[in-house]
Amino acid sequence: MKRIWTMLLVVGSLRGADVSLWTSSEAVVENMVMARARDQAARMFGAVGVNVEWTRAVPTGCRTNTIEVRFSLVSASWMRGAFAYTTPFAAQPVVTVFYDRVKSASQPELRTRLLAHVLVHEIAHVLMKADHHAREGVMKPHWTASDYIQMAQGPLPFMSMEKRLIRDGLKAFVEATSSCHAMLSKALDGGDSQDRAHAQNRESPLPAEREPE
Repeated sequence: MKRIWTMLLVVGSLRGADVSLWTSSEAVVENMVMARARDQAARMFGAVGVNVEWTRAVPTGCRTNTIEVRFSLVSASWMRGAFAYTTPFAAQPVVTVFYDRVKSASQPELRTRLLAHVLVHEIAHVLMKADHHAREGVMKPHWTASDYIQMAQGPLPFMSMEKRLIRDGLKAFVEATSSCHAMLSKALDGGDSQDRAHAQNRESPLPAEREPE
């Protein structure tokens, strides 16, 4: 029972967010860059109606609305030219960011914005459950010099189709999370009923033995 209560309390703390982003292995990223990139990514998603919450706590209980975000250093030959990749169709999706490439490809003043766009691009793939790319905006497969100039001035936008795909995907996230919460609540109610029954049995006095007549 205590384990179920703990899971519900942890999950309950995340109910204010549509999506929980669990960061692991972020020690390779400078603290200030990480904090600012998270904030900008949250604002970019907020602009399209998605409320994200960043956490370092290992998720327990329902993980249907949780996306793990990892940061790593890679060799030049691995997925050459990519800043990151994700597993959008996995039951527990993971975004992996190659931070050394983000760092080497940007000046310090642009690094935060570039990292934020990399995060948003990959997380959006998970929300859309698609490997979709666009001709313009944050979901372009390859950003150009003009895109980097625009990043320095403000975030690259989502296109209309992507906004729709994200909303549809978010609806599936919310439904899956609600279903998981309902299952945990049912398990909790069932356990309480059993505990009450056991308590009643313990408190009920045994019938007195009668002397033979």
